[in-house]
Amino acid sequence: MLQWVVVFPKRLRYFLDRDADCLKRVAGIAMREVQRATVGASTCTAAAGRSGGVLFVHRFGATLNAHVHLLLCMLDGVVAQGRQELVFRRAEVDEARVERVQAAVQQRVLGLFERRGMLSSETVGVMQGWGHRGGFSVHAGERVAAQDSAGRERLLRYRSLVRRWVGISALQKWRTRRS
Repeated sequence: MLQWVVVFPKRLRYFLDRDADCLKRVAGIAMREVQRATVGASTCTAAAGRSGGVLFVHRFGATLNAHVHLLLCMLDGVVAQGRQELVFRRAEVDEARVERVQAAVQQRVLGLFERRGMLSSETVGVMQGWGHRGGFSVHAGERVAAQDSAGRERLLRYRSLVRRWVGISALQKWRTRRS
């Protein structure tokens, strides 16, 4: 299993925090690009090879400092139909492939924001010219070995509970203020 993290420029985070449909579309873009990269990095020759995983939306900060980002816990390979059964083919995702995912996510997300009228074409042009990846960041770093079921559980449990912890903390602060 390989964890991917996708971070967006501050200019887009407010929209991602407030518009559920926009967030759903952006998450779909990220998932498809990561799956495409994984299939391309695998040794699978079958056109029907598929990758998959679980996507978590993390939200940190407050309204003025919303920090929406995506965590994808993905298979580190593809599953394809062999002669008699399904087979798993490992993918070796290198830094160049991660860079291509980042560029594709940036281009497709900015295009989505422009088509939806959330950004003007001039703003999109300016954002595409920004240095340091234009505020988009994609990392694929934390890998958990196939045999490490405790590691997978830790990774998935942590990723899925952070939102609950933040929610509980916010609820406790709200209750304290009300009393």
